[in-house]
Amino acid sequence: MMYAIARGENAISDIAAEIADGEAVWKRAPKMLKIADAVCADQRMGKAELMSNRRVMRLVYARNVFYFLCLRLTIRGYSEVGRFVGRHHSTVWHGEGIVLERLPAYLPTLRRIAAVLGHEITDDMLIGRRGNEPIASP
Repeated sequence: MMYAIARGENAISDIAAEIADGEAVWKRAPKMLKIADAVCADQRMGKAELMSNRRVMRLVYARNVFYFLCLRLTIRGYSEVGRFVGRHHSTVWHGEGIVLERLPAYLPTLRRIAAVLGHEITDDMLIGRRGNEPIASP
């Protein structure tokens, strides 16, 4: 606030515009519940299955898709995404890594669900949050 005062009146309106722009971006981002609904509909499963403790491959695949989309389409972090489905943040981190390692198997599903949510998967989304994963070729 002191910085804004030192810069003058225009600084306050600039800051207000940045905040409004950030809020507009946040409002456009799909909520985790919408992502869960879209993943469950696409994978023909219920939310209870998505959040279950079962480790059947189709459920693990769906959870990994959910983790990846939440991390890329919302501002939520590993802990928040994990809590949403009753998992530890390291499980979400690992699931994201699996998606990046096996991108050709996941990419069609990611693109289909993102399209349902009104988004698209771009190349910059295919870089891991850890910062050292390269863009995998689709």
